[in-house]
Amino acid sequence: MAISRGVAFLTDASGNQVVGCAIADNGGLSYCAPQGDATIFNYPYDSTIRDDVAYVPNRAEASITVCDVNGKALNNCAKHAKALFDGPTFVIFDDTPPAS
Repeated sequence: MAISRGVAFLTDASGNQVVGCAIADNGGLSYCAPQGDATIFNYPYDSTIRDDVAYVPNRAEASITVCDVNGKALNNCAKHAKALFDGPTFVIFDDTPPAS
């Protein structure tokens, strides 16, 4: 799961989709909307969001789907890096500046 601007993005591997839900003040999820299908996601395993861009590893296809985040919507999705991975699981960014 990834959280961005009050929206939780949860991967549904068996459903080949990512679900975007509003996060209520009490932590509950509401107004959920499924995003994508098997043409965009293939056993999505996790999601990471950085600078309004979502990165979703596809375990069954060995690719990373990259989408623009717009509220609960994932737009302009495209698959990348199919030749580099065999069952990717996570995308992590480290914004720590290198030691000088």
